[in-house]
Amino acid sequence: MDNMELYTRQKTLKLDIPTNVAIIGVGGVGSWVAFNLALVGTKRLSLYDFDNLELSNLNRTPYKVSQVGMTKASALTELIKERRPDCEVLPFIKKINSKKDFETDYDLIIDTRDTSPMKGSIMTGGYDGENISLHFNPNPDSIWGEGVTRYTVTPSYVVPPQLIANLITAYICGKNSLRGEVAKNGLEKITNFSISKMLSDMIKPIKRKTKKNKTKACKLKNKTKQSTSEAIMPDVGEVVLESV
Repeated sequence: MDNMELYTRQKTLKLDIPTNVAIIGVGGVGSWVAFNLALVGTKRLSLYDFDNLELSNLNRTPYKVSQVGMTKASALTELIKERRPDCEVLPFIKKINSKKDFETDYDLIIDTRDTSPMKGSIMTGGYDGENISLHFNPNPDSIWGEGVTRYTVTPSYVVPPQLIANLITAYICGKNSLRGEVAKNGLEKITNFSISKMLSDMIKPIKRKTKKNKTKACKLKNKTKQSTSEAIMPDVGEVVLESV
C-alpha cells in the first residue's frame, strides 16, 4: 500500500499536523481525537487511560462489541493500527495527575478526561448530551463548583463527542498561527454552545422578499450605481470604481 496516497486529498489544505501527541482519556471525545489525528497523519500517539471498555460506551465511540472488557487504550491501539499501520501507537494503562507522570515529552498534550483538565494541555472539551464546552489552554483553577469534577452517568450519544473531537482536530491541525498564539501567550478561552440552538440557527427559514422590500432593493441598487463612476487607468487598462 502506498501510504502517501492516503493523504493526497488533504495536501492542498496545508495542514499543520503534529508529530508526537499525548491524549489523556480515550473515551467519548479522546477516542475520536486520537482516531482523527492518526487518519490525518500524526506519526506517534501515546494513549493514557486506565479504564476498561464497557458496552454502554459503544453509542459514542469507535470501539467494537468484540473489544468490550479490554482496556480502552489497548482497544483503540488495535483500531488505529488497522487503519494506519505506519502510526506508532503506545497505550499506557495508568493515571496521569501531572506532567511528571508521562513516559516522555510530547509536542502536544490533549486532556479529554471527565475531570478537571491538567495544566499544560492545549485544549479540552466537555458535553452533557446537548451542550458543548471547549476550553482552550485550560487552567484547572478556571473550573468552578464544589466537589470532584467527574460524572457518573451523562446522557450522550455519538454527536456531541464526535463534534467536539472534530473541532479539536481542526484547531490542532488548522492554522498554526492561531494555535501558536494560544501556546505562546498562554491565552485561555472557554466557549459554550448548544447543539439544538446551533442547528435551529442553521435551518431558519429564508424570509421571502415582499414587493416593498424589492422596491427598496432596486432603489438602493440604483443609488449605488449613480454614486460611482468608471475610471480607466491608462497604464494597465484596469477598470476601477471611484466615489463621485
